Amino acid sequence: MPVRLRSVFVIVVLSAASLVGCGRAQQAPDSVRLSAAEFVAQGTGQDGVVIDVRTPAEYEAGHLVGALNIDLRSSTFREQVQALESDKTYYLYCRTGNRSGQAAAIMREQGLDVRNVGGLSALQAAGAAVQAGR
Repeated sequence: MPVRLRSVFVIVVLSAASLVGCGRAQQAPDSVRLSAAEFVAQGTGQDGVVIDVRTPAEYEAGHLVGALNIDLRSSTFREQVQALESDKTYYLYCRTGNRSGQAAAIMREQGLDVRNVGGLSALQAAGAAVQAGR
């Protein structure tokens, strides 16, 4: 194998290895995830708090019954999270599960027990009760 081709091969292999490593690192913060069906089946119990991390407009259009709204995109998100009780379990959802995964990582950094339960459509399809308005 010519030296130049060997160098390209080594770069490709090392790049692929670093991407795989990064992918694993990105999966770790969201490792405590419940499927919509699991969440609906178990309920939140007495120590659980359900949080919708979507915008207030999305929340008002329809949200899980009893869910709090703490908008991930709000400039005060971290402050609102810091005010939460540390002895509770928090169940987060959004539209698709992406923002709730991001919020879960932030909340775990602050020492909270967090579960990402995904997106509202999947939760509703699994039987979770949804209401509109505040």
